[in-house]
Amino acid sequence: MALPPPFTHSPPMSLEQLIGSCHSLQSTWCIGVVLCLLSSFAGALGDNIVRLSFLKERGRSVYKSTRSLHQRPLWLLGTFLAVVVNPVLTLMALKLAAASVVLPFGGMHIFWNVILVGYLLREKLLAADVVGSMCILFGIVVAIAYGAHELPPYTIASLTAMASQPAFSIYLMVTFFVVTAMMLAVATPVHKGLARLFPPFLGQDCSSPPGQPVTDTSMLLPYFAVAEQAGPPFRLRRLCVSALSGILGGLGNLSAKAAIEVVSSEGIAVCVRRCGLYVCIASTLVLCGLQLFYLNLALSRYEAKYVVPMVNATLIASGSVGGIILFQEFARMSSSSIAAFSCGSCSVILGVVILAVSSSNAVSKATHRDCLAQRMLELEATEDERRGLNCEPFHFKSRMCVRL
Repeated sequence: MALPPPFTHSPPMSLEQLIGSCHSLQSTWCIGVVLCLLSSFAGALGDNIVRLSFLKERGRSVYKSTRSLHQRPLWLLGTFLAVVVNPVLTLMALKLAAASVVLPFGGMHIFWNVILVGYLLREKLLAADVVGSMCILFGIVVAIAYGAHELPPYTIASLTAMASQPAFSIYLMVTFFVVTAMMLAVATPVHKGLARLFPPFLGQDCSSPPGQPVTDTSMLLPYFAVAEQAGPPFRLRRLCVSALSGILGGLGNLSAKAAIEVVSSEGIAVCVRRCGLYVCIASTLVLCGLQLFYLNLALSRYEAKYVVPMVNATLIASGSVGGIILFQEFARMSSSSIAAFSCGSCSVILGVVILAVSSSNAVSKATHRDCLAQRMLELEATEDERRGLNCEPFHFKSRMCVRL
């Protein structure tokens, strides 16, 4: 039997297939990058819209009763962008581009936030805010770019063995104590101590008739002195609320990644007959629910220019450290990659420290007692500061109401 010529029609067909594959790869890579940019922008825009909804509701409560969250269109829009649009676009990008290309764009969330808080929320940006955000952005890009991107398939048995290692047990124990301490700091109600000390006088001028609002900032200063001694400092509460959302989100990402890895390696038919998959799914739902709760709590009380970078930094830090320990990613990283990853992590920590101790000269970040008292009278104090005094908003129009 005569064999066909070995190269008949093969070179043209292979060349066409090669060109088509190159064009397809290039187009999907570009689409993946565009989806990454849209995903990070949607997440940052959603966070800022949620913050804007709380600000508008605070100004609206001067004349009308406060609405529930599901009755606020801005809150629904912001939550939809942050909870639905952002994850969906990220998953689509991972299908069209390599993970080493997609993941560094997670730091763009903080970059978009620095821009949006100035235009959307009118929050004054200080030089320290920009420097801290840039340090976090640089550290995130470096840490993710030099981290492990190619991992072997995992099974329920292998993940169970990895989770039982002493290193991961220590990580969970330390994280549990940190989260518990932060929850206790957040749950310490300063206004309860004030209510026991001065129940009939808070928010009311003693020289005025009952029910008449305070019009002199000096009348509020003694209560700020008590508030500062009755509970954790303002900066500590702000740090705890923001970091809680990020830490819980990082743990939720770990459990979600474990569930996805198990299903992709063993198949859904095998996984549904084992309880390990349901444990991962339940953990993901609980952790993500707590993350959303503390994110809304942080955005309702504090500035978005502080909350969003802090949440994303702690989320990526906790998720990266947990992933390295649980999935043993460091075993597949070179020495140079480990060194670069460590430098990126240090840059993230530096950015977090800069944001935490940044200057309080702007009115939106003022924590001095006289500034807070003036903000109380002008309805520009945060919800956490109002609860610290156990005061209700005073019934006259403020600059914030006019601005919003």
